[in-house]
Amino acid sequence: PISAVLGAVGLPVEALAKIDGLHPDLVLSDNEMPQMKGFDFLRKVRVERPGIRTLMLTGGYIGDHIRTAVAFGEIDRLLEKPWLDDQLRNTVRELLQSK
Repeated sequence: PISAVLGAVGLPVEALAKIDGLHPDLVLSDNEMPQMKGFDFLRKVRVERPGIRTLMLTGGYIGDHIRTAVAFGEIDRLLEKPWLDDQLRNTVRELLQSK
């Protein structure tokens, strides 16, 4: 069964500390965050905690560096706005089941 712990954190440094305490299976992030882009945050999560799956959500510009990071597995998945609710649910389910 899939269980969830949901939380929102304002700053990437706070999120990294919270991750250490919760040990989640999946981390979702927007690319636009204060202090650090979601791209850099999720890559840091992946390097420091390789068992955690990562999903980036964004409505902004996606450069080639982000698409390359997804292609090479530095970030598991990318969803760009507009996405459908079912698409988000299915992506989360797939990521959790592939862990």
